[in-house]
Amino acid sequence: MVSLSNHATHLLERGVDIRVIQALLGHDKLETTARYTRVATGMISAVDSPLDDLDKGRRKRRKTGGQASG
Repeated sequence: MVSLSNHATHLLERGVDIRVIQALLGHDKLETTARYTRVATGMISAVDSPLDDLDKGRRKRRKTGGQASG
């Protein structure tokens, strides 16, 4: 037997938006859905920060445009 919390967690790990899970479970409040979803640590750590993308852009510019020819 699959519990609601397990089902909700599996949906979230597959990339289903939490608002969709909220509707599927029939919850009025997102806080109620959040109680049913136990977010895996691996899923959280796999999220790329937008700040990391900014840093990558700076490195590319330094490599390609940083030297003047003489």
